[in-house]
Amino acid sequence: MWNGPQPQSRVMRLQMVDRIVADVHRTYGDRLKAIALCGSLGRGTDGDYSDIDLWCVLSTPGVDEAKEWVYGPSKAEVEFYGEDVIRARAVEVPADWSLQQGSLINNRPLFGDLAFFAELRDLVMSPPKAVFDETIAEMVVGEFYEWMGKLRNGVARGELAFLPITTCNFTLHLALMAALLHRHIYSTSSALMKETLALPTLPNGYAELVALVTAGKLHDYAQTAAALEATWAGMGPWLAQHGIEFGKRNAWPWTETPLTS
Repeated sequence: MWNGPQPQSRVMRLQMVDRIVADVHRTYGDRLKAIALCGSLGRGTDGDYSDIDLWCVLSTPGVDEAKEWVYGPSKAEVEFYGEDVIRARAVEVPADWSLQQGSLINNRPLFGDLAFFAELRDLVMSPPKAVFDETIAEMVVGEFYEWMGKLRNGVARGELAFLPITTCNFTLHLALMAALLHRHIYSTSSALMKETLALPTLPNGYAELVALVTAGKLHDYAQTAAALEATWAGMGPWLAQHGIEFGKRNAWPWTETPLTS
């Protein structure tokens, strides 16, 4: 295993896919409703060192499990879902929605009714704006606000060794937020930054922040801190432009009542 991954042709990977599919059919029989090839191999963009990713849908309710193994030169992962589970998963809107739901949007059906694959794609895009807005608001208060507090503490104390990793996290999560805002599914995590910069709107300062991160120029702490501050300042107007409100996020969470003896 420790010599891998090793180079492998697409033909060899597809031969392994055929073997996996045959075993899945033999194991699950009539309970099997759908099989999809996803990841880079499903998109036809795989390279010499790419692995294999599939998901399968079973008629058995509640199934949610995965099998992952190294088969020699590379590895394979097969996820199994009950029909009820995958439909519920399709309408989820987590912070990493643009990556998590990619396998339901970008895949190559290998078995099953094509209408079912179309239904799943429609479900992914079906949640209303309010649901996406809520996830975005949670990200701002739960993560970005805290990162800015750590940044300002670090600047005040002259302790900024944490800044490179925090900057990478900030930049990545803002890319995820931008995708939520524009209902964009990234083709792959490795293309995320490039695709983010092509989205219709971004906060002021973010393109400059991405340039620092992708070039690895995070050693100048003063420059990096200034880039984070500029992007943070741009986030408020950007989100307001898209109707994201924070009213209840600024409200005291308990009803104030007079104290009684």
